[in-house]
Amino acid sequence: MSLMSANRFIYYWMPVIAWMGVILLLSGFTAARVGEVRESLSPPVPSFATSSLFVHPVEFGVLAVLLYRLLDAYTLLAPRYVAAFSLLIAVGFGFLDESRQAFVLGRRFDLADIGLDALGAALGVAAALAVRRLVFDTGRGVERGRAL
Repeated sequence: MSLMSANRFIYYWMPVIAWMGVILLLSGFTAARVGEVRESLSPPVPSFATSSLFVHPVEFGVLAVLLYRLLDAYTLLAPRYVAAFSLLIAVGFGFLDESRQAFVLGRRFDLADIGLDALGAALGVAAALAVRRLVFDTGRGVERGRAL
């Protein structure tokens, strides 16, 4: 592996892999451990910030942005297809993660959490598309040979 491809791997792939690891680590906590972590936070964090309504969309919104960044760098697909694949991968990972939680003590498989994951991923992809348009749209509608 050349230095250029090693740097490219570290720059694009490692954030995705690391963030997926963080998601798996957090979802692997038992229900009792989640409660302990909430209680030990200093300064106290509002309960909303540790609820599924906040955590799931944030986790998967970040994942979707990182996936968009990765796929945009490695493919020549139009941004809408990069967005669709990023969303599909993030939601699929959310489904697998939720399925794994069924085997963690005190946790369960919850379709509502997958919905929150999908919401966060959709918001993340929308943000990535918006930033991309702000940065790359030159008014010509084409960037790197791809239609915007």
